[in-house]
Amino acid sequence: MKKFRLVCLILAAALAVASCSKEPEETAETTAEATTTTTETTVETTVEETEETLPEGPVELTQENFFEIDPSISEYGMSGNCGDIIGLVDLDYLNQSFDDPYVVDSIEDLASVTYLVNAYPRVDEDGDGEITYNDAPFIKIDLVADLDLSGYEWVPLGRYIDYYDDSGVYSGIFVGNGHTISGLEILDFDDFSGFFGETYVATIIGLNIEDATVHGVLSGVLCGYNVGTNFIDCHATGTLPERMFVADMDEPNSLFQVFSMTSDRYICCSVSATESTGTLYEDEFTINQYEPGSSNVIYEFYDPEFDDVFDYSRDYFFDS
Repeated sequence: MKKFRLVCLILAAALAVASCSKEPEETAETTAEATTTTTETTVETTVEETEETLPEGPVELTQENFFEIDPSISEYGMSGNCGDIIGLVDLDYLNQSFDDPYVVDSIEDLASVTYLVNAYPRVDEDGDGEITYNDAPFIKIDLVADLDLSGYEWVPLGRYIDYYDDSGVYSGIFVGNGHTISGLEILDFDDFSGFFGETYVATIIGLNIEDATVHGVLSGVLCGYNVGTNFIDCHATGTLPERMFVADMDEPNSLFQVFSMTSDRYICCSVSATESTGTLYEDEFTINQYEPGSSNVIYEFYDPEFDDVFDYSRDYFFDS
């Protein structure tokens, strides 16, 4: 009898142990399922919240939000007229005072300043009731390296919008320091295309555009539409596939730029361009030279003797 009771006690203890060891397993499984469900719910909620907070564009740029908005969702970035520059823009690089020059030593830098000039919102700064070229920011650009744009679809720096709208112009000082931008290709068929689109009260000095291809019937290798601009020691070579040059109506320098007001100056400039018929036109020209005794501080900085010998060993923005 004692043995029987002992056996019963052993069996009862074994059953109790088995029962206790089973309960934690069920609890662990339940806890794991609950944790997984909670995690999935949290992930789904986070994804939904992220999707809701991302702006879809196009976003209207203002001077207050310009350096915060992804260029790809801006109105300009979604316009379809930006070539390949939008994906190269560095907003941190651009976010500085316009009083300081933008030092350009890479393709990304050049794309960034092009975006800045083309997309930065204009406001009625002079209070005349409308936005004109006078309201364009004055941008200083200091090119300190040769750049090869081969393989990129580029866009003009400064936009010609139409005859009555000058709000997209480039106004400022562009110092090329004798450097060369090669492989420029502009596929946009808008009027007045070139490395520069439209310029107003600008000085461009020491810039070489080499082996460019610029489409558009009214296209120039270096510039399209110019108002009050000085081109000094600038040289342009390339092809204008849609540009029909009429020898008895145009001068070869119009392939350097398309249209200029009488206040523009071209000093020690040259062009070598092939137009739509395959004819090559070349010209070296100085137009509307400064009167004896007159001066231009940038011109004089690089050619103090006014003997057409330019020295770019010093930097105008930092050494003058």
